[in-house]
Amino acid sequence: MKHEIHVTTAASAVDLRQWVDGKFPEIPGSKWRLNVHEFVNHATPPIVDVFTSEVCAGPLERVLHVAESRHSQIRNADLTPVRVKIEAEPWDHPMVAGEMYYESHVAILGAMPGAMQLGVKNLLISTNLRKRSMTATLRSSNCTLEMHMDRVNRAARGLLANKIAVLSVHHEVVVHDSNRGHDKEWEKSSG
Repeated sequence: MKHEIHVTTAASAVDLRQWVDGKFPEIPGSKWRLNVHEFVNHATPPIVDVFTSEVCAGPLERVLHVAESRHSQIRNADLTPVRVKIEAEPWDHPMVAGEMYYESHVAILGAMPGAMQLGVKNLLISTNLRKRSMTATLRSSNCTLEMHMDRVNRAARGLLANKIAVLSVHHEVVVHDSNRGHDKEWEKSSG
């Protein structure tokens, strides 16, 4: 099974980008294609999130070990990791409970920041600073995949009704999130 590992850091994007350019050691069996994502999460005030992305195959226990290794490497480089998040394809997880949750990312066009301005509640709006693209994120906990997909479909219809183009949708399940509270200000802003 493939998983995606994200390590969010409190360091500035420039610091992280300089550090990762050729300085991240390989971990055998890990498909290390480091991406540094920089997002402005539309909250009051806006929050800049900087995180790495890595695809890793194998059972969750192994992926947790790789994630902890990345966390340590970032910490040992005098940066401050604030979250480790591990995601997988949702199709093998018909229901989530506890710390697990579904997350869908909807690429949108034509939107003003803020879920309430879009006329759809509980969407987390962010802007990718590199791509200059906007994403609406929808999360669901303690539910079935079918219930989550129904929420995503209703949100997409709401976006379209508000003349917001839905360019693509990516679904995942978060199987580990070491700091779910990291997004609480962003989530509060979503209505």
